[in-house]
Amino acid sequence: MNKIHALLVLIFSVLTVLPARAADYDEIEVIFTVEYVPVTCLITVPPVFDLGMLARGTSGSVGNVAVDIDCDHIGYATGLTATSTDLVVGDVTALELRTDAEMNLKYAGAAVDLDGSEEFCIQVHTTASRSCVLDVVTTIGTGADTGWFSKPVVFTLTYP
Repeated sequence: MNKIHALLVLIFSVLTVLPARAADYDEIEVIFTVEYVPVTCLITVPPVFDLGMLARGTSGSVGNVAVDIDCDHIGYATGLTATSTDLVVGDVTALELRTDAEMNLKYAGAAVDLDGSEEFCIQVHTTASRSCVLDVVTTIGTGADTGWFSKPVVFTLTYP
């Protein structure tokens, strides 16, 4: 083998090796396109729930209230939180109506936290509309103050 032939073999060998090594260092750019579709839901709650006449020394359910959730899409989860003022000291599930009179909301038999800290009625939407039915429970002590009262409860839709 002469010098020119050896040089051509060497150049050819280098050229065939360099592209393979260069491929190890090539960058591949992958572009992902993500389309964010905001979830649109509407909750409907009766503006007023009348507890009726409450007698001293009684406790129990005074009825149900439904929180309706209507959404544009299905396949994702929603839940609710409830927030109110005038909670019974040391009990985030009890709303003080008057002295020695309180109210609780229950979902599926469990007391709902009324400080907004816990979600309830968490479900994946298999249909566009669903309802969360809450049991309204009052406890009126024998020394309860009499008179008219009004207490707000604010429901917030969550996406857990």
